[in-house]
Amino acid sequence: ILSKLRSGESFSDIIAVTALEIKDSGFIGHNGGEQSSFPAALTEQIFRLSSSDPLPENPAVVGDDLYVFKFKERQLPETGTNDELEQYRQELLQSKQQELLSAYLSNLEKVAEITVNTNL
Repeated sequence: ILSKLRSGESFSDIIAVTALEIKDSGFIGHNGGEQSSFPAALTEQIFRLSSSDPLPENPAVVGDDLYVFKFKERQLPETGTNDELEQYRQELLQSKQQELLSAYLSNLEKVAEITVNTNL
């Protein structure tokens, strides 16, 4: 199948003479939030494909199944709305401020002379 695909035949033409079926995985994202029937074990392989190298070297094996897949297109990830981005910026700012304060207090504790009052 891979050699026929490399020679320019389409999946549908190749599959028409076999008992195999074509399944479209849909868009598969890096973060895994998208629902797809494509096996998660093969995601590393599919992200190595590109428009200049759209086919894997060999069919992939997952369990008892063989997978032949082809790169179709790459989509840019969706960015959030301005409100979501502003909320993310605020959370990031608060996190960095807390880190800075923690580091400052830690430094004060290291250089401070601390005495313990045993009478308390």
